[in-house]
Formats: sequence, structure tokens, C-alpha cells
Amino acid sequence: MVRLPDGMRDQIASAAAAAKRTMNAEIIARLEASFAQGEALTARPSNELDTLKKEFASLKKEVELLWDAYLDHSHLGDEGTLQLQAEGLRRLRAKTAK
Repeated sequence: MVRLPDGMRDQIASAAAAAKRTMNAEIIARLEASFAQGEALTARPSNELDTLKKEFASLKKEVELLWDAYLDHSHLGDEGTLQLQAEGLRRLRAKTAK
């Protein structure tokens, strides 16, 4: 026997009726779908998160370098600053397009 929160039995009954299943079949279908989804999430390569962390760190460093370069060249005035920003954006776009 499973204890259900108030109102959940009615939700299951409604969902079962809409799917033309018994309540038991509805519960089993939903549990199976939940387990399948959980398995799909845990089946991802274990290094995927590490790869994303490395890419993020690389992009963060690039942004920091661009910011430092911007600050170092702010004395160039608006035209020089705009050229520096445009070059930095081109470099970032090229890096993220890989």
C-alpha cells in the first residue's frame, strides 16, 4: 500500500481516464518514464561537465584578458577603443565558433 498526498489520487484517476488506463497502469507508466529519464540523465559521459568547466574557464580568461587590454588601451580615445573592442569580439566569436 502506498500513501498518497491529498488530491493525488484524483489526479492519478483523471490522468488514467484520459489515457484510457487503470490507475495502476498509469502509476506504473509514470514511474517507468521517470526511471527512464533518470537513467538518460545519468548516462551522459562523466567528462561532459569537466569539458564544460574547461570551456567556461577558457572563455572567462579570454574575457578577463580583453578587459585588461581595454583598460590598458583606454587612453587611445573612442576610435582606438572601438577598434580594440571590435578585435576582441572577432577573437571571441572565432573561439566560440570552434
